[in-house]
Amino acid sequence: DYIAYLNSDDLYLPGALEGARLAFNKYPDAGAVYSSWVDIDEKDQELERHTGVIDFDLNFQINTGNILPQPATFIRKSALDSVGLLNPKYHYAMDYDLWTRIGQKLPLKFVGNDYWAAFRLHKDSKTVTVINKFWPEVREISRQNGGKFFSRLYFLHLNDKAPWLFTPLFKLYRAIR
Repeated sequence: DYIAYLNSDDLYLPGALEGARLAFNKYPDAGAVYSSWVDIDEKDQELERHTGVIDFDLNFQINTGNILPQPATFIRKSALDSVGLLNPKYHYAMDYDLWTRIGQKLPLKFVGNDYWAAFRLHKDSKTVTVINKFWPEVREISRQNGGKFFSRLYFLHLNDKAPWLFTPLFKLYRAIR
């Protein structure tokens, strides 16, 4: 009835499966449920705890960026039956695409700051070594789903590419707003 997937070097934390089961019982209309996560290094040492994850909002998702932490997300099988599986066209942003498709049809529920998964970051991980390859796929998915051309997502990407230029501009914008 429920499906989840982990990338090869991530892991579930104690209580994750039971937490997801309870969340699906609490939110019977949810297409997916997700919780907080922890970043760890190659030696399982904690790097950072991510709390304050927000409730799913489709507009935010397509105009600002991915909200759902992939390893801490569990999917109802019926949601996948409705929207399809991961799109093999994408190699980097396949989860962003899936969450967006589910979010167009069903609620996705953030269930709180229980930590369900550990996301491993190290010098050889895909997220670290080829992060620049994520952007074209994210941009395509955003625009296909009604994302604005000049969205916050777009400007965050520009800031990543040229922080020396865009960080002062963002500060100026916030100051005059």
